[in-house]
Amino acid sequence: MLNNIQVKNFKIVKHNDIDFKKWDFTILNSTYFNIFLLSSYLNTIHPKWDALVYNDYEAICPLTHKVKYTLQYYLQPLFVSQFGLTGKFNLEIEQVFFNFLKMNYSIVHIELNQNHFLPELKSYTKHTFLLDLQIANGLNTHTKRKIKLAEECGLKIIEVINENVTALTHAYLLPFLKEQLKLNNTAIQKAVDIIITAQKQKHLKVFIATDNNHIIHAIGYFITYSSQVVYFKGTTIDKSANNGAMHLLMNYAINYFKDKLNHFDFAGGNTVGLEQFYKGFGALKVSYPVYRHNRLPKIIKLMLKLLTKANF
Repeated sequence: MLNNIQVKNFKIVKHNDIDFKKWDFTILNSTYFNIFLLSSYLNTIHPKWDALVYNDYEAICPLTHKVKYTLQYYLQPLFVSQFGLTGKFNLEIEQVFFNFLKMNYSIVHIELNQNHFLPELKSYTKHTFLLDLQIANGLNTHTKRKIKLAEECGLKIIEVINENVTALTHAYLLPFLKEQLKLNNTAIQKAVDIIITAQKQKHLKVFIATDNNHIIHAIGYFITYSSQVVYFKGTTIDKSANNGAMHLLMNYAINYFKDKLNHFDFAGGNTVGLEQFYKGFGALKVSYPVYRHNRLPKIIKLMLKLLTKANF
């Protein structure tokens, strides 16, 4: 059981008692809006999550904790970035938040969002890339060349209709997640569940790059909500072809959403290759801290590797 927080205005709210309308209102009105922190997606990614709430949902944080070998641990689920406090908070409230983590969990490993104030608490930094869709695309020379190559190869982009999404996901995305990203079956199922949730809520757009023979060369999944679109997952089917299929697909998606939404989140970019790919479309690099805390005795700290693989 988690300890009670002995600080005014903070409380732990068990899952069944969370006011999801207030929760989603805070997420939607935060200076940092994260689609996957909406209650519907958290319910999909980590059923029965609890909440840390300040005042009347003025600041909130999802608690995706678990217990293993009698230890309370708090690790971030796959496919969700930037936890921490969302909403209105200051240095004092943030310090209470970190004290809560230290007091209640033997192991913590979560990404914070870019609104956190206490840099000394971060273990290292990760990055995402954001594009303001109201500003003209700043395609660099390499990206323009790759798009032109794709067009010269006869590639075109098609939006996938709903009834074909499942078949294409199993044929193209799942092998990518398993063989290239090396995700286990539990993680792969989480990705499928997110896609199903987005599809049911009519938040999902899927595009494919095909040639004149109807052969698929790339596939991309995009999730929208409010004024934002997030690039969820995607892959080039035959990377050896090097025909610019994903460049063409991404450029199409950006232009598709340009007149409908305001912000395009590439949702990642912690490798040199991805960073250069996203920057090629004019995306700006945004850094956010990762917080790690481990108060286990040294002899059992090795258990962390096991815990990070358990159902995440």
